[in-house]
Amino acid sequence: MPFTDIIGQKQVIRMLRNSLRQARLPHALLFAGPEGVDRHLTAKILAQAINCEREHTDACGDCPSCLRIERHSYPDVSWLEPSGASRQIGIDSIRQLRHNISLKSAGKGKVYIISEADRMTTDASNALLKTLEEPPENSVLILITSSPEHLFPTVTSRCQMMKFFPLRGKKVEEKVCKEERAKMLGILDMASFGATSGKAIEMAARVMEITDCFKKEMEGKAAKEVSDLTEVLGATAVKEIKKKLTADISGKVRAKLLRMLDIVLSWYRDIFVLKAGGEEFLINPDRRRELERAGKSFSTSSLIRIMEEIEKTKEVIDRNVSPRLAIEVMMIRIIEELKQ
Repeated sequence: MPFTDIIGQKQVIRMLRNSLRQARLPHALLFAGPEGVDRHLTAKILAQAINCEREHTDACGDCPSCLRIERHSYPDVSWLEPSGASRQIGIDSIRQLRHNISLKSAGKGKVYIISEADRMTTDASNALLKTLEEPPENSVLILITSSPEHLFPTVTSRCQMMKFFPLRGKKVEEKVCKEERAKMLGILDMASFGATSGKAIEMAARVMEITDCFKKEMEGKAAKEVSDLTEVLGATAVKEIKKKLTADISGKVRAKLLRMLDIVLSWYRDIFVLKAGGEEFLINPDRRRELERAGKSFSTSSLIRIMEEIEKTKEVIDRNVSPRLAIEVMMIRIIEELKQ
């Protein structure tokens, strides 16, 4: 997972990448900011970037080191967080950290991430201070907190502070869509229903453009079209779909036709998602029974091929090729899938 996956924190990412590029990464970093702004994700990606076997200013996400850090099984990357009824970080935890960080590194560098660092006790803070004053080589301490003012000033002064800012407007929507997409890909990866896992993921990545974000944009603009089309699609009457679409070609602009194809695609996507057990991601939840009935006629691999055909048709129409011809070809291939 690269730094580009972090949303809305360009200044922090630029500073970290520049430090990696110049081999001048501080021994202690303080990630300060509110919840939900990817402070922990940034810490993990930084740990991966430090130990990545392919990159030197980012994380490839695929090498053995990156994968082990992702699974929290890399010996040189440790996470420390509050524990016990008091939800504090005590001196014993910091003593263990100091012992571990003094050992020889098995990789490129040791990374210790302290979550909710403001929960350290006074003794723990004083013990950590000794490590901050004389940090071992090839080691990085990352303190994460939403309340930096609660840290000892002597601790704060020995850390390079990175301020994470709250997300606003489109950035919030982008983050929600990204998280939904990640969850969706996880569902589809676990349930490929006859399609190869790689193929299912590849297709899912493309059709995830039609998420709740698309649905919100579409609401109010095409409500009647959605209703009409889903009635037809629910009955899986492919010839009627063809009639519905081609009837609009002569008198409607291409943009409307492309939007209608998006609606058709959203229906098949919903069937695909429902078969994979992701009912919470349905665009048409009120049509669930129809989706379930329609799903009995398709394998997942067949649905993937149909969605690919719709995507190809959209691309062809967008290139000013005859819409009628494109629709004819698409419907012939969809009918072939229905017959199998």
